[in-house]
Amino acid sequence: HDNGWNETNKARWVSDMDCSERTDKADDAEICLAAFLLYASPLMVSGACIFIGGTMGLLSRSIGPKTEGSAHGVQAAAKILAFSVCLTGIGMYAAASIAGAGMKLSSAVIAMCGVALAGVAMIVISSIGLSAIRAKINQTPLMMKLYDIFQSDVMHAFTICCCAPFFLMILCLSFLNERARIWRCASFRGCCRTLEEINHSETRTMFTPMIYKWLDTLRHWHWVRVIRWVYFWCFFAWSLFYGTILTNMVMSVVIKGLINLDFYLVCAVFFAIGLGMFLNPVVPG
Repeated sequence: HDNGWNETNKARWVSDMDCSERTDKADDAEICLAAFLLYASPLMVSGACIFIGGTMGLLSRSIGPKTEGSAHGVQAAAKILAFSVCLTGIGMYAAASIAGAGMKLSSAVIAMCGVALAGVAMIVISSIGLSAIRAKINQTPLMMKLYDIFQSDVMHAFTICCCAPFFLMILCLSFLNERARIWRCASFRGCCRTLEEINHSETRTMFTPMIYKWLDTLRHWHWVRVIRWVYFWCFFAWSLFYGTILTNMVMSVVIKGLINLDFYLVCAVFFAIGLGMFLNPVVPG
């Protein structure tokens, strides 16, 4: 089919998109936003592809062999990558916001943002190198501040609340891995020529060296303050969970009580409740 703005294509687009009773007042034909977007989709897709391609071309020309390894090139690449992540994140957030009105459009926007982010990351990493970008990002004041925040007792407590069950599973797997390694070297001499190849201290260990590094890090935490913050995090989580349920229960009782009241009084009550729920951070939405 052609993509002209005529009666035949309008009828086809309306049929494909299952439009509601909305009319185009200009020529008195039934047309809706979804059908109009279907008409404009080739232009939108081509424009997005041209924009992404032009951006990739300019990026590849600005970050090339001349800037590879230089401090200025690494700094520029880190800024471009950070800006791309923020921009695509905003686009994905906007796409998720309109998902209720048009899921297909939201999926298309998310796909375009993902392609753009992957392209920018591929060009930057292949031109500069992942290790150089990581080192430059870690030297920025923001990342140093974030590192200090993540090393605080509050974030340690949050890590305990989220990762404690998984850490126990990792401990069990590490123990089985260590026992299997020692048993294999002790039973099959083809795998390990002599038992002396295994460190004598390692034959008496229960976990792998990586787990012992983690345990050594945990040993230096201030556990009294960490456990105190764990209580706060658990209280906040349970308050958020049960607060939502109690809010729905209270609202159902309020709705039943407002049936016989005056219309203006009901509007005032709903305005007060809505304002209170909007300003309350515990209640989502």
